[in-house]
Amino acid sequence: MRPILPLLLLLACSGCAIQHPVREVAIPSGCEALVQRATTRGVGSLSEPEKEELAFCQERLALRTAEEQAAAARDQGRAARLSYTATLVASLASFVLSVVALTQ
Repeated sequence: MRPILPLLLLLACSGCAIQHPVREVAIPSGCEALVQRATTRGVGSLSEPEKEELAFCQERLALRTAEEQAAAARDQGRAARLSYTATLVASLASFVLSVVALTQ
């Protein structure tokens, strides 16, 4: 019975992966104000350099959103793996206990 315990512990920890943080996407400090101004006054009211900066800001905001969505998908996958591992360990423990009970 003792050799089985380390195996069960190993299986239980196999789903315990290191959680990686969301990759940060830097957004320039003036982006929020520029986007707000473009929203309220219209893009036509911006100068050409401001329009270029607005495009850059929108690109960075889209990239940040994509990174957050990717992190959420990774977290969901990790949760599913942990759930499967817990079910597997519980099933194996039940099987081992049944075999031990039958052999006594």
